[in-house]
Order: sequence, then C-alpha cells, then structure tokens
Amino acid sequence: MSATQLKQVLLKSGRYYRSAAHFYHVLWREHLRQIGFVVIYVEKLDAHDLWTIRLRITSSAQLHLLLSSKPAGHFKDENDRLVHELRAAIRRLANTMGQPLRHDYLTVERAGAYCTVAFIWRPGKPGRLSRKEKKPSAFSFLIKPWLKRNTN
Repeated sequence: MSATQLKQVLLKSGRYYRSAAHFYHVLWREHLRQIGFVVIYVEKLDAHDLWTIRLRITSSAQLHLLLSSKPAGHFKDENDRLVHELRAAIRRLANTMGQPLRHDYLTVERAGAYCTVAFIWRPGKPGRLSRKEKKPSAFSFLIKPWLKRNTN
C-alpha cells in the first residue's frame, strides 16, 4: 500500500485519539477486567496521589483470585481470603506497571458484591475514568413493554 492510499484510508475512516491523561486509568481498568472484575470507575485525586477504584466482584473474578493464589493460612471466612488475594493482585499489577506499591499504602473495603480499593501511587495524572453509559435502543423502549403485555 502506497503512502497516498494510506492517507486516503486514514482520512476516510477518521481519526483515532485516546487521551494520554488517562493512560494509567485505562491500564488499571483493563488489567482488572482481565481478572474478571466489573470496573465502575478508576479515579486519581489531586491530593497525595490517592487512587480509588470501585469494582463489582463477579464469580469469575472470585475463581481467578482464589485459584491463582498460593495456599494461604487460616482465615475467619472466605471474604477475608478474597480481600487478601485482591490486595496481593493489586500490588502485583502495580509492580508490573512500573512502580511497586507499599503494603501499608493500600486498603480494600468490601461491601457485598462491591469493593473499593484505595492506594497511594505516584504515576498518572489526576482524573476520573468512568464506565460509559449504554445508549438506549429502540428495542428497549418500544418492544420490551409490548412483549411483557402480550406474552402468556
């Protein structure tokens, strides 16, 4: 393909741009999605390089964390072990992204199926990366209520 053909294809298909400000936000989201979590938001605050990540725990994420870990000591219940394994996974991810995360700079709070992970980590710029809202389709507004009314 010649340079002129390439320019024509690029002009025809439009430009692709991803902000460099959310580089680490996207990395955290993608790594946690690979484990199996549903990432609600990733945010870095201005103060003290504080990161907060809100997650929803799925059964595949639980399975991945509990099976990929080494045999652990005794825990009061399975939730303690899951939080322990999530802390270890977050520290491993931070280490692979360049800067290690100290264990005393990390907290994990679990409430039912949701987790909030907060830690102090220098890389990245302040900002928030949220889940995109799905656009409603015509099927959801027009046909679904009709189907509810007209089914047996």
